[in-house]
Amino acid sequence: RQSDACFVICPTARDADHCVAQIQELAVPKRAAYGSLFGAAFLWSSRATLFLSHPELDFVLDSKFWVFTTGWQEDMNIDEFSAVMTQMKFRPLRVVRHPIPSDQSSAFFVELEGMQRTKKAMVRLRRLKWRWRMKQETPFFAYPRRIDVHRACEEKFEDEDSAADSDIDEPIHY
Repeated sequence: RQSDACFVICPTARDADHCVAQIQELAVPKRAAYGSLFGAAFLWSSRATLFLSHPELDFVLDSKFWVFTTGWQEDMNIDEFSAVMTQMKFRPLRVVRHPIPSDQSSAFFVELEGMQRTKKAMVRLRRLKWRWRMKQETPFFAYPRRIDVHRACEEKFEDEDSAADSDIDEPIHY
């Protein structure tokens, strides 16, 4: 099964702008027999995905209850950020700071108690972004995911083990 998303990593901002302009709302007919745009799907492009790679971040995401936020002041440390989060009624279990040298800012990974609190944090950060009148294209928060890495020495990959699959990731409250 193929994913409905494709990521293109461009070396410069100019190349990314060119790629976004070429792909933005490009119509693709769902069936070759149509020949027209009837029943077409539209490709949509965005610059809203961030990729971070750093040796210190390799084993940070040990659970699914993390939120990533970026664009904070460069000199802000973990204690100051935790105080701001507590003032905004967030109760982080753990905070990991990551400096972003390209725009001289700080980013933080915030671990929360459960999926319900993680979702509430995402909603609050979305409201905060709207209240601060940040542009929609400006990244401010995200749900971090670790990329799928397969090592050559593994015969059966850990993520492909069907015995470890679970249908229920979080409790259902009726």
